Amino acid sequence: MNQRLILFALVALPSVACAAKGGDKKMLSQALGKKDIGYLTDKKDTARLMENGFLVKGSYMEDVYEIYDEIADVENLETDGPIFITADLYLHSLHRLTDYTMRLAEVDYLLPRLEKLSARMLALSLGEYKGAKGDWKDAWKLNAAYFGVAVALVGKELPEMPKEIRDLVDAELGLIEAAEGIAESPAFGVETDYSQFIPRGHYTVNEDLTRYFLAMMWLGRTGFSLKPFEPIQARAALVQAYGLGKNADLLALWKDMEGIIALFSGQSDDLNPVEIATLLDGRDPEKLDEAGIKAIADSAAKLKPPRILSGVAYSFPGQDMEIPVTYRFMGQRSVADAYILQELIYDRVKGYTGKGEPFTMVETQQGPQRCFARGLDVMAALGNDAALDIIKAEGDADYGNYSDQMAKVRAEWAKEPKEGNNYLLWLSMVSEYLREGKPPSTVNSRAWEMKTLLTSLGSWAQLRHDFILYAKQTYGAGAGAAEPGPIQTREKLKLAYIEEAENMFRAGAGLSREMAKAFSDVPVIRERCEGFASLSDSLAVMAGKQKKGLGKEDHLWLWKIPGALRAASRYDWEIMGRISDYDERFPLVADVLTDVNTSQCLEVGVGNPAWIGVLVLIDGQPYIAEGACFTYYEFKQPISERLTDEDWQFWDGERPGRQKWLEGIGDY
Repeated sequence: MNQRLILFALVALPSVACAAKGGDKKMLSQALGKKDIGYLTDKKDTARLMENGFLVKGSYMEDVYEIYDEIADVENLETDGPIFITADLYLHSLHRLTDYTMRLAEVDYLLPRLEKLSARMLALSLGEYKGAKGDWKDAWKLNAAYFGVAVALVGKELPEMPKEIRDLVDAELGLIEAAEGIAESPAFGVETDYSQFIPRGHYTVNEDLTRYFLAMMWLGRTGFSLKPFEPIQARAALVQAYGLGKNADLLALWKDMEGIIALFSGQSDDLNPVEIATLLDGRDPEKLDEAGIKAIADSAAKLKPPRILSGVAYSFPGQDMEIPVTYRFMGQRSVADAYILQELIYDRVKGYTGKGEPFTMVETQQGPQRCFARGLDVMAALGNDAALDIIKAEGDADYGNYSDQMAKVRAEWAKEPKEGNNYLLWLSMVSEYLREGKPPSTVNSRAWEMKTLLTSLGSWAQLRHDFILYAKQTYGAGAGAAEPGPIQTREKLKLAYIEEAENMFRAGAGLSREMAKAFSDVPVIRERCEGFASLSDSLAVMAGKQKKGLGKEDHLWLWKIPGALRAASRYDWEIMGRISDYDERFPLVADVLTDVNTSQCLEVGVGNPAWIGVLVLIDGQPYIAEGACFTYYEFKQPISERLTDEDWQFWDGERPGRQKWLEGIGDY
């Protein structure tokens, strides 16, 4: 470990004797005397527990609930437990509810509409192509190829079409199937990253979800350039939007889909058909001359400039890269953390000023640049100073204007609306937890900040995994469940402790209620989400009540929470069979950023859940409360080998990307 990291370790993880009340070691000895803890396997573990008041240890469990099952099986002399109800347990359960609800909406609601919409837009385009002339014929040819690819990807048979169009469709499909990386699009003539068509996230579990993923990835990423002005693409965008708007049934289908996707993940970062139709103001684009088309394209650039670069682009010395203005039929979404990542890499951040080789640095034709970001960048932008300290300690802040850019995104996040869609509500919940982050009084508060970061990063990785299809990925420029059942009184006391994250539980309740509201006419979703929201409210009450002391019935209620959250976060067996293939393993992975200089992507992942033991006081007596928490990994991967969950779950050997800054609190 270099001197910089040693200094960080001393600053971030002071000893208990310096940071906490005296007598902690005595309390720990008393607590350890009450219970045989199997995860304490050597003197190093005990020393960490003594130093920080808690310990994180890796496990071989495939699911977070299994750790709680294991804890419940351990028999103690006078009591069962204590169990520790972690924020991690809750956040993972909320992830499951959100992810399964999205799958249900995609299979039962969005996929049937996508099949109809793409087929009818193809029929419209082929019909218009027959009668069109000149440049307008080329525009409709592009649209026919565009929707032909979508129809094929959604798994429907293509109708007969002119050879010149079918050839374009087949060429695109060949590149999509290969998914090898960056190549020139046969239809659009621009460099396109075909590795994005590797099905991943929850879209590998059955054929319906895979078909939906491929077609939506095509419609969400393949765009029509308005600035820089590409005449044929601009014409195609205008007639496509105009044709959709003239057909009430088609427009209704599009709006149905857009409404649900916007509820989950917000508005498209690019111009959509309704916005283009607004600029046309009823005018038939085929009656416009070149100047009129160019004027609309210029107006579009002013109406909605994109925030996130999500394609191949280059920056040259002496000029700042401008993100192209693009029309997309159903574009990927503008999400706050993707924007944060965008603003903290090249060319928004200038050249490297350090002497080492930090994770974020890449040697380019313009010298060493910050072409990668870290999950810690997102946490720091959300306002967490401990994350920023680690970034600085590990050399990832040693760039020309990194500090200025970080200050900028922090200020912008502070002003960002904290509601409006599920993605933003989730990110806001993580931000709230980072601010709240209150440790038990018996642990080292600075060390607990590392645990808070670990939890936040694990939840963020799950967020990016669940929304991998909809969240616009950052590119660097070249260069209802019932609450716990009735309490059964018994002689042996069950003890429990809940992490004091009252505001986080309330934020989760709000997110669940928004989903229930959005699906008010779908009883199975509404009831499940309302049930989870009610359980979340009760957890918030219990976290607040614990500050004054819990009664026997409170402990017994908390003891049943792992099982209640497990049940609350999934649907019945029939639905789960259709949407999950029973894929309930804990590890998952998602790529969140692409660097075209190295043809690599940034992968973030959650591994097997970890065990956590925490020194707590219950009714004045010290105990080691046991629970489960996230693990977090972050590493680079060739874009042609973007990982699926299955790749990650069955990884051969030690998983890459363990975070060194977590070594002070345990080992996973």
